[in-house]
Amino acid sequence: MEVFWEFIIILFLSLFQSLFGIGLLLFGTPTFLFIGYDFESTLALLLPISVTISLLQIVYEKSSIRSLVSEFNIFCLPYLVIFLLLVINLGNVIDIRTYVAAVLIISSILILNKNRFIQIDTFILKYRKLSLIFIGTVHGFTNMGGSFLSMFSTVV
Repeated sequence: MEVFWEFIIILFLSLFQSLFGIGLLLFGTPTFLFIGYDFESTLALLLPISVTISLLQIVYEKSSIRSLVSEFNIFCLPYLVIFLLLVINLGNVIDIRTYVAAVLIISSILILNKNRFIQIDTFILKYRKLSLIFIGTVHGFTNMGGSFLSMFSTVV
């Protein structure tokens, strides 16, 4: 793929993430996997940009989000790192595209049919820490935890 189109995709998804809080990894990961990038190259391309945008959003956000950020750091980040390292080391053994596609389909079904899955909100409120561990695991393993993180943040 030409550098110009990579830049356009990343620019568009970065703007989307800046406005909505998710997008670069959620849409960028399957996009770059679909056009032929391997998972490690996709991570190397998207993660630094996504982390930078997220950190800037946290720094300039209201103080009400700071308690959520500390809870996220304690319960989500360790699992994210563990499963990210695991998937990078198993990159040749498993086809990550299958897992990315499955998570994208499942999260889309949950979001589009939220009224049918009202128990998800109750579960998230009752088991916040477990929900963050799940999000970290999914995000680390597939780079697709953004949709679950957005569900979590709308409930909390």
